[in-house]
Amino acid sequence: MKAKILVIEDDVQVTAAIRQTLECAGYQVIDAVDGDRALRIFRLQPVQLVIIDIILFGKNGLEVIQEIKAGYPEAKMITMSAGGGEPDDALLKAAKDLGADRTFLKPFYPHQMLEAVEQLLCET
Repeated sequence: MKAKILVIEDDVQVTAAIRQTLECAGYQVIDAVDGDRALRIFRLQPVQLVIIDIILFGKNGLEVIQEIKAGYPEAKMITMSAGGGEPDDALLKAAKDLGADRTFLKPFYPHQMLEAVEQLLCET
């Protein structure tokens, strides 16, 4: 089994698509639908990569990135946000500034996410 990846996303269809892509490539996937649950999971189960949506229930993705990076600065992270308008661009830039390694505007192709995952995990 390859690396363990935490996917933090409140849209079950997006989570299912990411899960299918990553599991077909041999990765183990854990998912969470909100920021608070994601932080609990992250602290209990070591993962090699976090994929996180910025807009979440409870703690938003930016807050989660900040908390994870504060305790685990080496954590690899990919962020995503829907749309493509100016607010989404600003949110993705803020995520990058907080330490996200890659950013994606939704929708994206599954192979793009898989490629980013494989590149980031090869860097460790």
